[in-house]
Amino acid sequence: MPVWLARCSYRTEWAVGRAIALDDKLAEAHDAVAANKLFFDWDWAAERELRRTLELNPNFADARGSRGLRFVLVQSSGLVGRPTVAHRARVGL
Repeated sequence: MPVWLARCSYRTEWAVGRAIALDDKLAEAHDAVAANKLFFDWDWAAERELRRTLELNPNFADARGSRGLRFVLVQSSGLVGRPTVAHRARVGL
């Protein structure tokens, strides 16, 4: 990972950790944690944060899209992630 990307990941992790410490009920903060784990760390355990995001805000399209992408990447089958990605498209994102 390039140094500048590692710095972005670290700063994102710090800022989101701070946001969650202030208010654990922010769906956007949990989504940012999941995105950081998924896209920077390639940590498939991001599912837990994505579930938490959708518990807090079931209509949060970014989390649905990330969850669908995670399914596609992890399971390497477009059939599992398509319904979630399709929902995001219906919402307008």
